[in-house]
Formats: sequence, C-alpha cells, structure tokens
Amino acid sequence: MTQAVAEADYQDYYQEDTYDYRNDSLLTLVLGVHSYLSELENTTKVKTDSPLYHLQYKMYIFMRQRAVELGIEL
Repeated sequence: MTQAVAEADYQDYYQEDTYDYRNDSLLTLVLGVHSYLSELENTTKVKTDSPLYHLQYKMYIFMRQRAVELGIEL
C-alpha cells in the first residue's frame, strides 16, 4: 500500500512532462507567505514575532528537500 502511494505521488509531482510548477498550490502558498512577511518587515520597520516565521522556515526546508528530489542544484 505504501509503495502504491509513493508511486502515485511520484507520478503526480515528479514526472517532468506532467509537472507544472505554475499550478502548484503549495508553491503558491510558500511564495505568498514569503511575500507577506517581506512586505511586513519593509512597512513596519519593527521586528514582529509572527508564527508565520516558523511556518516560513518549515516551508523553506521542504522546498530545499523537494529541489534535491527533483535534481535541482541550489
């Protein structure tokens, strides 16, 4: 069962001919949170302690891992 799920995930996300990063909702979320936090820092000039910073870090780690899985060198 686990193998079938992993294979389906691979087919959904990692095949180059079917994967379109422009339609990736997770990537859109990551970029949205990053943009929001960047704008927040630029407009307030005060360091805020938002829980979104922790989420941003986790998303950063996820995206680096995903890039490695796709064979993209950073």
